[in-house]
Amino acid sequence: GQCIQNRLQNLPLGHYANSSARQFDKLMKLGKVKSALRLISREGKGNVLSPNSIQSTTDGPRSVLDILIAKHPPSTIPPADILLNGDNVNCLHTPIIFEVITGEVIRKA
Repeated sequence: GQCIQNRLQNLPLGHYANSSARQFDKLMKLGKVKSALRLISREGKGNVLSPNSIQSTTDGPRSVLDILIAKHPPSTIPPADILLNGDNVNCLHTPIIFEVITGEVIRKA
C-alpha cells in the first residue's frame, strides 16, 4: 500500500477531481485492478523493484526483500496428527478410473 501511495502524485485537494488518485480510486472500486496498476505504472515510476532496492517506509528506509519478509509469518512445522500418512490416504476419496474413458465415450458425450 505504501508503494502505491508513493507512486501517486501529491496534488492539492482541489485538484483531486482530475488527479491520478481519483482515477486510480475509481478503477479499484470497479474491480479493474490491472487497469489501475497500469495507470500508476504509466504515470509513476513504473519499474519493477529489485529485492535489494531501498524504499522509504514509516519505519525508515528498508529493502524490498525486508518489507516482503515482514509481511509473511514465520514458517512452522505442522503437528503430526494433522498430516496424512500412507495408511489413511486411500480411504479419503473414491479413486477415479481413467481406463474406462475412451475416445468412444468422449465422442458420445
